[in-house]
Amino acid sequence: MARPLRTLDWVVIAALVIVAAIVIYLLWPLIIAIAIIAAGYFIYRWYTGRRLVRTG
Repeated sequence: MARPLRTLDWVVIAALVIVAAIVIYLLWPLIIAIAIIAAGYFIYRWYTGRRLVRTG
């Protein structure tokens, strides 16, 4: 059975959450750009796949 969380565990969890929030806040433009690029890539792959099937 898991041991109960101690004070140090709560401090470490809080620190990790804060660091993750700061990283996401600072890098959100990059994350949005990557999402747009990925969506464009998948749409391009889908379109070329349909075009090849239609002509073949």
